[in-house]
Amino acid sequence: MDHNQNWYRRGELNYATRIRQVLSLAPDFLEIVTWNDAGESHYFGKIWPDSIAGTNIQTYTDGYDHSGWQKLLPPFIKAYKAGIKDVSSLIPSDGKAVSGVFWYRPLLKSASCINDFMGKPRGWMNAEDNFNLVVLADARASEYTINIYSGYDMLAWYRPVQGLNSWSIPGLRIGSQSIEIVDINGRVIASGKGTMTVIGDMSHGVCNYNYQVVGF
Repeated sequence: MDHNQNWYRRGELNYATRIRQVLSLAPDFLEIVTWNDAGESHYFGKIWPDSIAGTNIQTYTDGYDHSGWQKLLPPFIKAYKAGIKDVSSLIPSDGKAVSGVFWYRPLLKSASCINDFMGKPRGWMNAEDNFNLVVLADARASEYTINIYSGYDMLAWYRPVQGLNSWSIPGLRIGSQSIEIVDINGRVIASGKGTMTVIGDMSHGVCNYNYQVVGF
């Protein structure tokens, strides 16, 4: 990568938005591109090292596993093939009461990135310090509470509905990021924790706006 390739496009809840749009429009054909250029950070699957050998792209992708996004695909594909348009049909396909994925950028928008020779990416001002979350819930959804933690404090809590739920929560804080879903009795039925903490700036290395993606 060089200065000509150093750019950022906001994603946030684009994934969940496209799922709703596809089911609503019901196109005859649908192609899911799970991998294009690893440096563009929108991969769903594995990154093949031989394709980026001799480049600095690995610096942007090492430790940034995006396979958690695959959690949403089985129920979505099933609904699409059946011609179902109602997202309430998107319940966990693995027999669990709830499942889903959350993602966030471990580097805050306000970072100076003065130690990266390329500096901040073009379009950085469009970034949002948000905790993005998609939850699939079964018919007992109204009995569940979703607790979101950022920087060791509770950032928000929600009551889901059956099917597809999505939120983009502003105010991401420095520190660890996690989610906990409890049932009506307070029992934890699902949880997830990011492997990367959010930092305010970088003392060395690259200015990386890639997402940390956590499936649960």
